[in-house]
Amino acid sequence: MLLARAIAWGGGVRFLVLALFVGVLLSGTLLCFLAASNERFPGDLSVMRTIQAGFFPGEPFANGLRILTGTEVVVAIGLVFATISWLFGKRRPALTFAFGLAVVVTLQFSLKEIIDRPRPTPDLVDLRSSFSSASFPSGHAMSATYLYGFLALSSFAADLPSSVRISAIVSVVGLLALAGLVEVFLGMHWPSDVIGGYLWALAVLVPTAMVAFPRCFPLYLK
Repeated sequence: MLLARAIAWGGGVRFLVLALFVGVLLSGTLLCFLAASNERFPGDLSVMRTIQAGFFPGEPFANGLRILTGTEVVVAIGLVFATISWLFGKRRPALTFAFGLAVVVTLQFSLKEIIDRPRPTPDLVDLRSSFSSASFPSGHAMSATYLYGFLALSSFAADLPSSVRISAIVSVVGLLALAGLVEVFLGMHWPSDVIGGYLWALAVLVPTAMVAFPRCFPLYLK
């Protein structure tokens, strides 16, 4: 009876995870085609102006948070995490995470070069920071989602209380939501750029987590 329930649960989770992966991959691909032919989407400008008109999160906080989500900082933190995991005998997660991180960085720069979507301009919105690459997808949203998402999911593989695991997920979701808000508030990215960053990060994060933690995520088939 318990075995049958476990198999049914595993099959249900496997289907949901596979559906999530296919969904984010297709959505990310569709956004790429649309972003390549549209400088911004309907609603991008109005949403950005609404966010910029507010006082939250404010430039000092926004610039500080942006440091934690920058690709260079994410790579540095990621390498430290992978090294520590390796030294503590967690070689499978360490190698899988490092490979996924390399894929995220390569994919991010490749998509930016191929799509070459222009950034928001000062005649339309307030530019409150600087940039050096194309707009789609948001590199900060993409890099941060992969790193902090993997760290949160790794809590499920650790012997931690459920309350700690839930807190980790909620904290990361909040952090990533703020990270996306910051990019729009500072005028660095259109909202659709941020959504694209989230989607492509998830497209890499989902299969990476399946391989890194097969006992926790039953999509991985031995």
